[in-house]
Amino acid sequence: RASGYATMACVGVVGVHAPARVRVDANRDRRALGMTRAKLGDARVRSSGVGISGIASRENNELRKLFDATRRRERAFQVKREPPRRVMASSDEQELSKEPSARRSYVPRKENPEVVMEAYWIERGVELVCSECEATETSRWVENRERPDEPVCAACYARQLAATRGKCCKCGKDGKDTSGMRKSKHKEGEWICTRCALRELREPPFDGCTCDACGKGASDAVGVWHRSKLKNRVWLCGKCYVKERFMIAEAEGTKCVECGTDTTTRVWLNSKLVPGAKICQACHRNAKISEAKAAGVTCGECGTDTTVKWHNSKLDPGAKICYTCYRKAKISEAKA
Repeated sequence: RASGYATMACVGVVGVHAPARVRVDANRDRRALGMTRAKLGDARVRSSGVGISGIASRENNELRKLFDATRRRERAFQVKREPPRRVMASSDEQELSKEPSARRSYVPRKENPEVVMEAYWIERGVELVCSECEATETSRWVENRERPDEPVCAACYARQLAATRGKCCKCGKDGKDTSGMRKSKHKEGEWICTRCALRELREPPFDGCTCDACGKGASDAVGVWHRSKLKNRVWLCGKCYVKERFMIAEAEGTKCVECGTDTTTRVWLNSKLVPGAKICQACHRNAKISEAKAAGVTCGECGTDTTVKWHNSKLDPGAKICYTCYRKAKISEAKA
């Protein structure tokens, strides 16, 4: 029989009454149980597996742990599903599988997703209004760091949290004056504001870094750098990364459930109407605009009811402004 199997006989361990035939992976056993070769004592360690025989009674505790672990893994093997398919691509001529990838499983969303921590404040009879900016809508409600009995929106909480992290290591701006702080990817242990972090993404990961697909470097202004999902985590420029994502979507046979197209401008999004299906970016944008029109949303500055994206107004708390007015306000702030 295969050498990867070992027969474990009964050695007086409580609850063991019959020999069990199990497949043992030596490396996995040592990692899972934290056992070294010295702890296994007389266990014979082979490259293809582990054979255990003649272990003294003083080794019963280690043997019991090993036996229980192998039995649990044996049961897991019986119900374990097929390993996920990996799409491998090393050249342009290689054909990608047309079957959908098993590793991209979809978890259906709720039809009416609940706002995080909304029920927590309702149970306490607290009005759901941000105690800082007076916003009434947010992705989650959080306790105010200064007044824990009052709620704040996610954006204001991010600003409060950023204020506790000092100054940005790039621009020197205080955390309380930023929209959020992140850990710097280039300076270990330092914090960087969100605006500088986006600029940092455009910087090459290291000196002399080039795109693995097109060969462009930092001097060619390639945009944001990404890790490849098909090859062994090599670096790609923004354009080549988008092409790679399209290759993966095409191999999986992705199509928009609403318009039927098999191409999209940049990314595929999950459909809210058909669980498990995808929609293109154009249909997603049109759906968001239709939802806003149905709700009667208008811009608090120019009065339009059509935009690609709605933003919260800083001048009028609780009101919305269109994307055009939002960009104008951002440009004015930058000039000031």
